[in-house]
Amino acid sequence: MLFGTAGIRGDLKRITPHFALNMGKSAAQFSKKRGLTIAVGRDGRTSSDMLSRAVVAGVLSEGVKVTDVGRIHTPGLAFAADECGIMVTASHNPPDNNGLKVFVHHRELFPHEEREIEDIVSSLQSHAWWNLPCVQKRDILPLYKDAVLQYIQKEFGGIHSGKKVVVDCGNGMGALVTPHILERMGCRIIPLYTEITGFFERPPEPSEKNISLLKEMVVQEGADLGIAHDGDADRINVVNEKGKVIPEDSLITFFAGYYVNPGDYVVTSLNTSFRIDEHVRKKGGITKRVMLGNIHEGVFTYNAVFAGEPWKHIHVKFGPWIDGVLSAAFLARYICDTPASQLCANINEYPLEKINIKAENREEIVTLFKENITEFKDIKDVQTTSGIRVNFTDGSWILVRPSGTEPKVRIIVEGITSQRFDILRKFVQHTLDESKSLYSIVN
Repeated sequence: MLFGTAGIRGDLKRITPHFALNMGKSAAQFSKKRGLTIAVGRDGRTSSDMLSRAVVAGVLSEGVKVTDVGRIHTPGLAFAADECGIMVTASHNPPDNNGLKVFVHHRELFPHEEREIEDIVSSLQSHAWWNLPCVQKRDILPLYKDAVLQYIQKEFGGIHSGKKVVVDCGNGMGALVTPHILERMGCRIIPLYTEITGFFERPPEPSEKNISLLKEMVVQEGADLGIAHDGDADRINVVNEKGKVIPEDSLITFFAGYYVNPGDYVVTSLNTSFRIDEHVRKKGGITKRVMLGNIHEGVFTYNAVFAGEPWKHIHVKFGPWIDGVLSAAFLARYICDTPASQLCANINEYPLEKINIKAENREEIVTLFKENITEFKDIKDVQTTSGIRVNFTDGSWILVRPSGTEPKVRIIVEGITSQRFDILRKFVQHTLDESKSLYSIVN
């Protein structure tokens, strides 16, 4: 399989110009069957210009028109993909990695479409096109920025914020958009890591351990909000005015509660908290869970009003793509009336722990949990679309999921009370101790 949970990624031994050329040819054949042209964009990595040129060459060689939108963040490419789009990016991976994401009609590919492209790649044949189309260049960023501001205007009746915001772009593509949009909203911006060099002064994943400077700067500068992006700005992490990270599950819950009305569906991934279900239910809505990386498909399956997984949000009324920049603008406007520390004040938090285990025999460990979990008598339901998630009648749950990209098993335990959490955590430890397989906890 070429596609993982978020497109195709790897080091440059795998993601070569030849690979990019063939992906361009395959995506072109996929698009040609549907009568679609292709927009191509790239992030700021040192290899992205080379790879995007190879993609463009592959698309042109199949006789399909190309619009080159240049350096752009992934949500911007999705915005530009009226028909089909290819983004050259490795998102939050290290700088020596790169990858590709394919969009159709503004959304990421569904799994069956990924399989179709994989089949084309495996049976790729050269074609001779002598009347080749030309490349059209287009600067999509001004249109994207205007669209974000128009959306904020429509939602809030005005765009002015005037808040002080620290924006940590992580030397990524968010530097081209987020500070500029927030400045147009009247925010006072304190920028961090805004130089796009192809390298990263902090790790590009905006996890709490990687954004310590952002947290310090929010407190030091007396800022109202802190925003952190990954390399391509589809992800966002958020720091309140006290320098505390807002838990990603609570942020998903906040957005879900904003958008949901009675009878509406909200989509989230298997690895998120019960607090989402609880809060959405109070609003009269329904929560549906899908595999990690499939929230875009879930939006269409359930006609959802919002979808989210950790650090990723789809604001469906704006578009069917994950967009950390829109989330940033939304929050900067919302806190005009509510301090960031109060955004999730009415959302319950429960004891939760995430455990990452390094193990070669991932499926064996998942199977062992499936066998042992039957000792509990209060199981509400079991989801097995990706590993196993066991939901209990009180709302507590356990997820045991093999990583799709690394030799790891990811385990999450959440208990409605501390006592319940302790019981489930002891069960997890007992099952791991029972395993005859070698593993190590790598948290």
